[in-house]
Amino acid sequence: MQGNDIGTIVRAALNEAGCDSNLIDDLDPRATVEIALKDTPTIYIGYKNDDESSVMIWSSLCDYHESVVRAGSQRFLEELMKGVSFSVSEQLVFREAAGELQVSAEIRPDVLESPVEMASAIQEFFDSLVQFVEIAKQ
Repeated sequence: MQGNDIGTIVRAALNEAGCDSNLIDDLDPRATVEIALKDTPTIYIGYKNDDESSVMIWSSLCDYHESVVRAGSQRFLEELMKGVSFSVSEQLVFREAAGELQVSAEIRPDVLESPVEMASAIQEFFDSLVQFVEIAKQ
């Protein structure tokens, strides 16, 4: 990754994806980046731990309720099993955090080296996120 600078790689990826650079605020090189989208949960990209050795992408789908997970379990599992190309494990992960149902993945280091690959990873995560949100709403 460009000097362990999340802000630079995310900015370059968003520009690569066609985002108007005027819509991108200054990004702190070490802070978690927040991508706020209309009608979709916010996407976060940040370091997994203090040593900045790995980068995660995540989002909160909804408030965590066991009933939501149970009701959508078959469809959630089908979507999870599709996998993703940008993740170290090639899978997205569900977790409960701070009372929210979150989906996350650790981004492969080589993806972080390329704005084109990072833009593709953000898009792929977004596409999965949209599917998960639809499942959670049902």
